[in-house]
Amino acid sequence: MSNQVSLGYYKNLKNSAWNFMVEGFYRTMDNVIEYQEGASFLNSTSVNWEDKVAVGTGKAYGLELMLQKNKGKLTGSLSYTLSRSERTFDDINQGQTFPYRYDAPHNLALNLHYEVRNNKTFSVNFFFNSGAPLQIAQAKYAGSFPHNNWGPFSLSRGSGYQSYYSYFQQLPLLSDRNTYRAPAYHRLDVNYRVVKQKKTGNRVWAFGIYNVYNRNNPFYIFYDNSQLKQFSLFPVIPSFTYERNF
Repeated sequence: MSNQVSLGYYKNLKNSAWNFMVEGFYRTMDNVIEYQEGASFLNSTSVNWEDKVAVGTGKAYGLELMLQKNKGKLTGSLSYTLSRSERTFDDINQGQTFPYRYDAPHNLALNLHYEVRNNKTFSVNFFFNSGAPLQIAQAKYAGSFPHNNWGPFSLSRGSGYQSYYSYFQQLPLLSDRNTYRAPAYHRLDVNYRVVKQKKTGNRVWAFGIYNVYNRNNPFYIFYDNSQLKQFSLFPVIPSFTYERNF
């Protein structure tokens, strides 16, 4: 269950050539769920989902602004959101409030479209988002294998017990919940579009570049050999499209 209150102001300027919007919001949430610390369906004799989650509260609040230009050769919009999203559970993070996994304090989007001629348009799109909050391993410590029954797998000393024992000796020492923030996500895209009217319908040529400056945005961050590493997707990608409408 959630409750939200919001207050906004909207304004049209110069015969709707410009639009301006500002809105603030505050939301509270009850009975939200989250996996408990160390929850796993592999190394436990209990497979009940209810035993793996905690129930708590959450809140989200922020401010949204948008400026939009609707007329002229140059049109587009600029939007910015400043927000926070938090969770609190008695059984997680020692009862301390922590950022939710989708908490993104800063979110910026810029979209510009310039009409070079009646049938030719150049577009620029820029995006910026704060990195996702993560819980990472700060160090490793020597742990001991508690017994020879690892969940559903019964291991004997003569059937690979020693190899499992050695593997589980190095255990990660985790930080507080979501205290590390991944690098920010940002990207610039450009597109040039040419439309030519034909006797029946029109023809469209479009040339674009995705991720112009080849930003290595993190898709997945992992801990390897005492170092944080990231896996990225989609480097700079040129594109060409052709459309024929009738």
